[in-house]
Order: sequence, then structure tokens, then C-alpha cells
Amino acid sequence: NANNRLLFLRGAHPGEDGSVRFTLGRFLFRDCENRDHTAEFTAMSGGDWVQQAVAEGLGGGQSLQVPLAIDGGNPTFDNSRFMAINSTSRFNSFEANYRVKTRMMKDQMVLQPSGEWVRRASPSLTKEFLVGLRYFDLTERFDWTAEDIATPAGNEDGQYLIRTDNNMIGMKLGSGNSYDTARWSVGFLGKAGVSLNDATGRQ
Repeated sequence: NANNRLLFLRGAHPGEDGSVRFTLGRFLFRDCENRDHTAEFTAMSGGDWVQQAVAEGLGGGQSLQVPLAIDGGNPTFDNSRFMAINSTSRFNSFEANYRVKTRMMKDQMVLQPSGEWVRRASPSLTKEFLVGLRYFDLTERFDWTAEDIATPAGNEDGQYLIRTDNNMIGMKLGSGNSYDTARWSVGFLGKAGVSLNDATGRQ
């Protein structure tokens, strides 16, 4: 677009993308207090948020300039014909949890009007506890390129590349309650934890 001479990223609109989350669990045993003990592994990945923008000098000329507030007086990208930015953000999350959950109360035998006895589940308030480990990886990339920059030596191209990585690992605890019936349940689960984050940046 010959009239597009501004490059910016929308802070409130990082973009949209789909991701995949799956949980694999295994029942371990039932203890003497009628609680189920299970182990599970959860992975969430595949999200890749992307923003892109381009700017071209009016009439195809080398008229694009960089504000001093951004380039700090460095004229490298000034007098260019074409600029583009590409920003990506992706993450991966992995967690291993050990869960303990109380069971519903004993089933009831209900007499139907027809005289038939039917076994039905007893609606119950159940409790759940968990302890686990979580690893979270966040990677962000920002590429800023300029083409046909007018210099005394001729036209040049330039790149400014930024890379950041965050690797976080920690322990978490959780607790919750739910109301369970034979056909549906509703509940809540809260989690809290302490993590160590290893962050690096390169440009």
C-alpha cells in the first residue's frame, strides 16, 4: 500500500491461533478413606501468535524515515524504500500432577412405582487435592527489515532481529470442590505455585 507509511504492533490484538491441549491420566489406587489417587500428564502446545506489517515509500521512492525516539540517532534504516516487521510469540506448557479426590457417597436403591428397585447415584460434594510440577516455555521473535536504503556506497538492506526466551519451572499445589450427580457435575479448582524463570534476550 503506497499510502501505508506507519509500522506498529497492536498491543491489544496479538493475533489468533489454535493450540492443542491433552491430558493423559492413570488411576493408581483407592485408599482406606475411599479416595481415588491418580497421576496425570498434561501438555499444551501449538499456539503461534503472529503480527505482520509493511510500509512502502510514496511513489516507490526511498522516503521512509525512522523517528529519533526509536533509532537513537542511528541513520541505518533512514531513506529506505520498503520496511516490514514480523512479530511471533509461541509457548509450550507441560505439567505432571498427582491427584487425590474423594468419591461420591454410596449409591441408593430406589423403589419405583412399578415395584422395581433401581440403583441410583447419590448426589455428593467431593473434594480434590493435587501436587505437581510445571514447565512453561515462552519464545518471542521480532524481525524488522528495511530494503533499498540509500547510502553513499549505494542501496543497502538492513535487519534488526530480537530474540527472547523464558523457561519457567516450578512446583504447584491445588485444591477444589465439586458437586457430582449421576449425569453432571459442577465445581472449582484453584492452583498456586512457586516457579523459577530463566529469561534470556538477544538482539
